[in-house]
Amino acid sequence: GKSTVARTLKSKDAIIIDADRESKQLMKAGSPIWTKLIAEFGREILNPDNTINRRRLGNMVFGDGYKLKKLNSIVHPGVIEQIAGKIRRYKEEGRWPAIVLDAPLLYEVGAEKLVDFTWVVA
Repeated sequence: GKSTVARTLKSKDAIIIDADRESKQLMKAGSPIWTKLIAEFGREILNPDNTINRRRLGNMVFGDGYKLKKLNSIVHPGVIEQIAGKIRRYKEEGRWPAIVLDAPLLYEVGAEKLVDFTWVVA
């Protein structure tokens, strides 16, 4: 799917920004987003090493529209800000013309504004 296309483009020297990886980075133990997630969903979403148990968190929110919306409101703005900053830096450094944003939910979170054009991989 989309990650295969991203890997192929990377082999052609494109810079790849993986939204899932950015999300994981922002959810590291002790980060502001981690703190907000614990405040909202409780310590039961933590692994013994204090990392977020993404499977447990997913099971908690995916059957509950309110909780899913709350999770997205905590995580997505930070991810979009992080990605926008990377794109800006790469452009300033002249490290493009090919920057690929590998992201699910591109339109749902408004991240399409960060890119010049989109490819849909189905």
